[in-house]
Amino acid sequence: MKLTKRESDALKRTLSGSAKQAARALSELAKKKIAVTKTSFRWCRIEDMPEDIDSPEIVMATVYLGINILIRKKPVRIGSFLLISTIADALTFTNIVLHEKRNDLDDLRKDLLKETGNILSGSSLDFISRAFGLRLIESIPDISIDRLSSTLDTLLAQLAARAEGVFVFKTDFSIENEKMRFHMIVLFDDSFYSSLREKVRTPYV
Repeated sequence: MKLTKRESDALKRTLSGSAKQAARALSELAKKKIAVTKTSFRWCRIEDMPEDIDSPEIVMATVYLGINILIRKKPVRIGSFLLISTIADALTFTNIVLHEKRNDLDDLRKDLLKETGNILSGSSLDFISRAFGLRLIESIPDISIDRLSSTLDTLLAQLAARAEGVFVFKTDFSIENEKMRFHMIVLFDDSFYSSLREKVRTPYV
């Protein structure tokens, strides 16, 4: 799958803007300054996805949601949203928000992580929707505490049924005065980009 330079630049600008909007939403939740420390954008084959993400064999806290586009008022799955952190970083974040220190991810902290994923995905998809004149909505969030490669197995099987590969937009966030980071990953089926290209050619971005 190959985009023209104009298409690629437009998508990068829009996705980078969505990451900045997500960082503002995360700052409001944590009551701390959140920085976007790194972004990357690429296409990869579905079977290469685990290798494309850092440390697939480490146990991570992963919040995942489906991304749907509304077509004739019906949701059609066209991608996925992931919010990934180590267990230690997930604890640091939830302890900051809840003003209470714990050493385990209890149900309250898991729910907070799911709500965080919901807020970030909603903020990101709102920005992308407005940029391209689309209606993108997220599904109900779920969470997995497991090796990242294991968590991705089901997701990748679902993706493989729809597409050969995915466009991966990855953002790293850091919180001021804290040694922690989150990975936010937005995946769009490569088949979705064939319809998105017409939007890229319009002056939305």
